[in-house]
Amino acid sequence: YDYGDELRVFGALTTAPVFEDFSYKEYLARRSIHSLVRYAKTERLISGQGSRWRSALFRIRNHASKTIDRILPEPQASLLNGMLLGIESGIPGPLYDDFRDSGAVHLIVISGFNITVIAGLLSRVMLRVVGRRWAIYPVVAGIVVYALLAGAEPPVVRAAIMGILYVWAIHLGRESTAVVSLSAAALVLTAINPLALWDVGFQLSAAGTLGLIALSPRLTQRSHDLIKARLGTGWVRDSVLWLVDPLIVTVAAQVATLPILLAYFGRLSTVSLLSNLLIAAAQPPILILGGLALIAGLAWTPLGTAVGSLPWLLLAYTVEIVQLTARVPNATVDVGSVGIWFV
Repeated sequence: YDYGDELRVFGALTTAPVFEDFSYKEYLARRSIHSLVRYAKTERLISGQGSRWRSALFRIRNHASKTIDRILPEPQASLLNGMLLGIESGIPGPLYDDFRDSGAVHLIVISGFNITVIAGLLSRVMLRVVGRRWAIYPVVAGIVVYALLAGAEPPVVRAAIMGILYVWAIHLGRESTAVVSLSAAALVLTAINPLALWDVGFQLSAAGTLGLIALSPRLTQRSHDLIKARLGTGWVRDSVLWLVDPLIVTVAAQVATLPILLAYFGRLSTVSLLSNLLIAAAQPPILILGGLALIAGLAWTPLGTAVGSLPWLLLAYTVEIVQLTARVPNATVDVGSVGIWFV
């Protein structure tokens, strides 16, 4: 069935179960679903009953996903679908487990970096096309449309709101304070849906962002001072700095999110820093080149395939590193139940 289909469903309504280590009832409630129908008999009455703009967004998202599937082989296509469009369903189960065990599962979901790339590219183009006075409006519209295309999950909306506040501050000639933007995004999200507070994706996204805001600048400054004092100047120092910066970002985000991960999943990845250090630098080019390949593929499939060879190489490298680190002995350790006071 498609969005906009009107259905008649026959069956008995039941309440979702609550398991020992997972409440399916609460999980569904956060998505405004409060009942299940087991073994339902479903009849489609009529199609095309949804809103036109949402129907258009779903069609565009589906067409973009199929284009990625045409221009890239698997599993790279499914991985890029997750990173660009927020469609994770095509990622093979074993590969998803490897990403989780290696501590790199955050790479296959839409993040604030995606919004930063969209905002940056749109800003540069629109400043030249319509000028500084009017550029803010298409940039904000582009961020909103991308967030909707990516599924508008709480972490995506959080990143979109922060991105909009940032570009609007620049437009007004004002300072954008990250903590204020994060707080405003959390306020808006929880006002729309108070149950978002209990959504693990929202919690991890907010905590990770807060970790970057609070820890990353200090760690970066101290590590740079130490490296410059020990290595002086030259290409060796610059190379070490280039390697250290993504590692610091990873450490800052993981320190903030680790208690939540342990509380929800009870597993600790011992190879997370290693895997993220090896693949962090490849992720920005994947998003940029992957987006260009998608645009080229929408225009002409052979062109998209040709351009797609560049992100394919980086995606294949990412998959290989994730699989290798996930197979390290004791890559994940079961830590058991972690209490709320630890979090």
